[in-house]
Amino acid sequence: IHGFVAPAVIYARQALQFLPASAEQAYEQRPAEWIEWHCGCLLTLGMEAMQTGAFASARQYLLAGYTLSLCVKDRVFTRVIGRMLGDVSLETGELHQADSYYRQSLAEPSWPDETGETIFRAQLASGLIRLAYEWNELDRADQLVNEASLHEYQGDFPAGEEAVRVQLELLRLLLLRTRGKK
Repeated sequence: IHGFVAPAVIYARQALQFLPASAEQAYEQRPAEWIEWHCGCLLTLGMEAMQTGAFASARQYLLAGYTLSLCVKDRVFTRVIGRMLGDVSLETGELHQADSYYRQSLAEPSWPDETGETIFRAQLASGLIRLAYEWNELDRADQLVNEASLHEYQGDFPAGEEAVRVQLELLRLLLLRTRGKK
């Protein structure tokens, strides 16, 4: 996707037309890459729905992708989609559900080659900071902001890295304002 959501959505919709509708049975005889491709398509449609504020649709796409991702040994999509489900839950006010998704994402093992691990951790921190803020756990939110500011991005996902930098800075400013500091 790498910042090009609109074309990715078009390709995802096209690809889903050719992928099996009933995933559990259809993928028994096919390689894991088919499941990963399906997960990627559902993630993309979920991302588009999130960006347009259609959180019910986002949840449906992401839950389908999450469930499918559990069928693959490599849990890359499980972690990413779990974090996104946490974001959807946070946006819809389901704070305990968001916390559960974020903790599940944290519990999954890191990626072996670490490509994308830094941005994933920063995006996850952003959600956890917002959650701590909502629960008025300002010291925890400050701690998470400080930890997130130490992330060194690798440049693998420039659009996403810039977006999360901005998001973290806005959260830092919100916390300062909440505490009456400038």
